Amino acid sequence: MARQQRSGTTPNPNLRTSTLPLVKKGDPVLAKSYNDLLNAVNQLMRGNGLPSQVYAGPARGLIQMKIADISADDYLLCNHYDGAVQGTIDIAVAKPYLVRTLASWNSITYSYSDPQTRVATSGSDTEDQVLVPAYVVGDIIYVQVVNWTGVNDATPSEIKLLDVNADARAWAKVDA
Repeated sequence: MARQQRSGTTPNPNLRTSTLPLVKKGDPVLAKSYNDLLNAVNQLMRGNGLPSQVYAGPARGLIQMKIADISADDYLLCNHYDGAVQGTIDIAVAKPYLVRTLASWNSITYSYSDPQTRVATSGSDTEDQVLVPAYVVGDIIYVQVVNWTGVNDATPSEIKLLDVNADARAWAKVDA
């Protein structure tokens, strides 16, 4: 049975167009049928045969960079890094939304003493918070090109690179 294709799309050459035979109750399951099924599942797990929007496997399109400057509120200046050689051109990378310097979020207001330290206020309650782990010059981060970040650099141009937050940075309460 041939697969229907949406007009204007190109068929994926990794996707087999034949279908596996269906097994009915009481039918003996042959090793070949079982192995065909496992091979098809393994192919999908590796990302073969999936549209690019549904890729299942290691992250695609990530750029490895080293942090060069952490002084801006909502973005970092970074250099390309291939694991051995660090570039010299500073490139602006937007921080993830929830680690930016937000004025308020979810009925909580924030005041910042620097981009990695803040006080959260909700009614009469306050809490000192720090970014954990902190951004440090020389750290490696992973970046992805995106359509929109809502962050402008100093020029001011909208930044189209976003830290994917592989290190799971988040605000944490400072113990007294």
